[in-house]
Amino acid sequence: MSEYVVSARKYRPAKFNEIVGQDNIVKTLKNAISNGQLAQAYLFSGPRGVGKTTCARIFAKTINCTHISEETEACGVCESCLAFVDNTSFNVYELDAASNNSVEDIRNLIEQVRIPPQIGKYKVYIIDEVHMLSQQAFNAFLKTLEEPPKHAIFILATTEKHKIIPTILSRCQIFDFKRISVFAMHEHLKHIAQTEDIDFEEDGLNIIAQKADGSLRDALSIFDKIVSFSNGNVSYQSVLENLNVLDYDYYFSLVDTFYKNDYAQAILIFDEILDKGFNETNFLNGLIRHFRDLLMLQNKETIKLLEVGEKVAKKYEIQANQVSVPFLLEGIQLLNNFSVEHKTVLDKRLHVELALIELSGIVNNKDTLQDNKETPIGTINIKKQEEKKYVEEKSNPVILREPSKEAKNEQAQKETVKKQEVTTSNIIPNIGDMLQNEDTAADKTKETASVEGETDEENTTFTLEELKQAWNRFSDFYLKEKPRLYRIFQDFSPEITHMPEIKLEFLNESQETEIKQIYGELLTYLKNHLKNKDIKIKIVVNKNKTLRTLIPYSDEEKYQELKKENPKIDVLKNQLNLFFD
Repeated sequence: MSEYVVSARKYRPAKFNEIVGQDNIVKTLKNAISNGQLAQAYLFSGPRGVGKTTCARIFAKTINCTHISEETEACGVCESCLAFVDNTSFNVYELDAASNNSVEDIRNLIEQVRIPPQIGKYKVYIIDEVHMLSQQAFNAFLKTLEEPPKHAIFILATTEKHKIIPTILSRCQIFDFKRISVFAMHEHLKHIAQTEDIDFEEDGLNIIAQKADGSLRDALSIFDKIVSFSNGNVSYQSVLENLNVLDYDYYFSLVDTFYKNDYAQAILIFDEILDKGFNETNFLNGLIRHFRDLLMLQNKETIKLLEVGEKVAKKYEIQANQVSVPFLLEGIQLLNNFSVEHKTVLDKRLHVELALIELSGIVNNKDTLQDNKETPIGTINIKKQEEKKYVEEKSNPVILREPSKEAKNEQAQKETVKKQEVTTSNIIPNIGDMLQNEDTAADKTKETASVEGETDEENTTFTLEELKQAWNRFSDFYLKEKPRLYRIFQDFSPEITHMPEIKLEFLNESQETEIKQIYGELLTYLKNHLKNKDIKIKIVVNKNKTLRTLIPYSDEEKYQELKKENPKIDVLKNQLNLFFD
């Protein structure tokens, strides 16, 4: 059995043309070599696993090669190249600054710089994680970095360029490495799988590339783990199981339920997702991403921004042809608002379920289903007819059903009786009128209940008295165990600036900070109890504002309050010779 080597080492690039996703940097370095324009110091900066150290090693190998090819690549057969491959080259010196970050380590490096190379033209010093050097080590390194010997070239690599002192940065030629794209990583993983004769599914490789978050080294490590887990078959399902990634099908099913106004099924799907061990925050982020991807498919120019596999892309294409842009825009806006509030709420599951219920009501409010015709991907645009239809639906009420003839006759009789009653008793109301009004209100309530679920509840206006009642109810139920917050709620009252905006005015920033800790819970509570989802809360600090009652904060202020209630407490204080610290 041959010795196993991980993919990150086995397929580490040995030439410039093997480096993935850094074409601009590779081209610049190759031109510098071919033109003989080598700087004395380079700084390679970028995220982990994008090829900084690998690029530095290839650069060091190439500039010492005695037979550089026309494509500016090392030959791989000369004495210098063979020594580099065998790790016996004295021309390349690598230092890990994370563990060798003292002044003594840099002084030893400076001593070695004076020795010229035995083979080749240059001695290359690669210092990895250079930002870990101490301040004294940086200072000791400055002079040598500014005026090194002609045979010395320094290549500094770091993931945190902002931690390097400006005097070092000004002496280096800086190259910023970018994250590897999902497509580039997918193609590289596909090449490795074909080389190793490993069965794979395109969608599975795409999930690995997305999970790696721009790091090719991470992608290769995940790939090795999946190969071991699945016994050489990198399928879509095996990747989902091993990486604990939520299947796209859940998001597709949820959007279908939103469009059918079936909030019950949406909540059941969410319950199944929670049973699989996924948390609410990641679910919300994934759902926002799904809406965003559907929106990208609504225009030809943004289709390329969809980073999914071929099979999943077809599902996106089908669903994108079934939904409209207004639905997606309002869904993204709603989910963003819920995501912001989600950080502060106590019951996160209930908060997500409320979001699903609201998403299920978007279509009834503003949308109509499009015909389920398969349109070529990218040809879905908002046409003028659809815009006109959308505006008319916003301005005109929705007619649920055509009333029967019996219902029309009954309604006409009721209206006739009502007109007669109004004519005869419009001056002095009596008990019979009041009872009849109550019966009419009850009838209306029943009619509303009969069509419940078919229409969406509209925002209702509220009075200042209703607002104060909800304000006090919230403080009584939720803040009894938080005396400081409870006292703030008792001493300050909300105001209605213009419907539905609510103004809260406080004395100082500390009170504002206290309120902001429960901002999400308060806003959700007021929206539900006042039946107005457009409520906004504006917090203002007014240091000139006076309280209804003075709040005693310090010990001395509390003592003065006690003294007012019982003056004898002052006598006791003097007899015992007590004082405040």
